[in-house]
Amino acid sequence: MQGPTGNELDAIDDKVLDKITIPWNDNQFEVSHMGNYSMEMPEIFSSSPNTIIPDNDTELFIGGISLEYYPNEGNENTSNQTKQKRSVNVFKDFTDTPKKSRKKNKVPINKPREEPKKEYVRIKLLRGHKRATRFALNKDVFPRTTIIRVDTKNDEQKAKWNVFKFFTVQNKHFFEVVSKTDKGPLTDGEAKNKKQHGEHFRNVLKIERTFNNKFCSRYFADIRVRRSFSYYIEIIFKSSPEELCKKFNFRCCTGSLTHGNICKEKWEKLYIYCLNGLVKINCNDLEETKTNDVPEAENMDLSSFEDICEEMEDKKDEC
Repeated sequence: MQGPTGNELDAIDDKVLDKITIPWNDNQFEVSHMGNYSMEMPEIFSSSPNTIIPDNDTELFIGGISLEYYPNEGNENTSNQTKQKRSVNVFKDFTDTPKKSRKKNKVPINKPREEPKKEYVRIKLLRGHKRATRFALNKDVFPRTTIIRVDTKNDEQKAKWNVFKFFTVQNKHFFEVVSKTDKGPLTDGEAKNKKQHGEHFRNVLKIERTFNNKFCSRYFADIRVRRSFSYYIEIIFKSSPEELCKKFNFRCCTGSLTHGNICKEKWEKLYIYCLNGLVKINCNDLEETKTNDVPEAENMDLSSFEDICEEMEDKKDEC
């Protein structure tokens, strides 16, 4: 007998869901994609996608991606028939283009990897989020470099940045602490940590060594960070496919600067994955948890928001 589907799991209470998701393994799930992609990105706060967040390293699935549960009854034939990959690998659609090393006497890597590594993309996005937060707190112009670069000719991207900046300023004291370089894992803020704790700071500080799942769980524990990150991802993916290739340092196609619908579909899949799977963000929590310090985007004080936009435009004209 087949167990409940993803839609049925969504209606089960948390205790039952925990019992189901914790012991899962590779042969208990079948993952299939049924979505029809378009260039219109899904609005995170205008819909309620079915979302299931596992406690292990299995990817998250929402919207057009379905997940079905098969109880393991010890039947080898059933197990072999239902054995599927745990997740949809969105990175297989891209070709990595390694950066040239800035270090002297470093042999450059000429042969690209077959596909980007998930860990590198996660690091890039998390460091970029903290950098974008510091930029929004300290500057009144649009960022022009790295993954957070905003095209001043792209009105949609500018609007997304303004929302991100407004939300960051609304929670200024909180994000001033969260965005510090020494508030990351041991791979970040090395200079500050050495100054405060000495050369052997890695043995002194009891924190994560990398941007692993444990760090992500701690970093995204507060809803303000989760919501901020969703705004940040939307800024990035308002870029054109060619601009996204430059920002992520990998390509969706080869030999052409002209991108078709297939390229757009690849980037839209990556958009969904970055927002919901790479760092285990629960979209349902974003919509359902409401506090006084985290204003809804549609309920923000638009007069203050317009003031910020005007100030940014003035600064841009001065530059």
